[in-house]
Amino acid sequence: MNNKVIAIDYDDTISLDVDAWRQIISLFTSLGFIVYVVTYRQSTQFDDMVMDIEGVRDYLFTNNTSKKKYCSEIVGIEVDIWIDDCPASIIFDYKELLQYI
Repeated sequence: MNNKVIAIDYDDTISLDVDAWRQIISLFTSLGFIVYVVTYRQSTQFDDMVMDIEGVRDYLFTNNTSKKKYCSEIVGIEVDIWIDDCPASIIFDYKELLQYI
């Protein structure tokens, strides 16, 4: 088994085509990857999200914290592969990111 961790962004990534991502995540998990959805959103901002994607280990809401920092330091997950339409969000907190976009 693979056991590599994949973190996938929600907004403007999974949200663009949820059905396609269901298939991709299914393939990832069948190959042994562990999949998390990681979003900048607040933990209370999920009403418009699809939260029943089979194979997703958990949905992580970073509350505008750098996704890498949140996963590593707060949740204790080391991500091997990031899939994100805004790679800078992996490294920068939201306030810092605004300087770059």
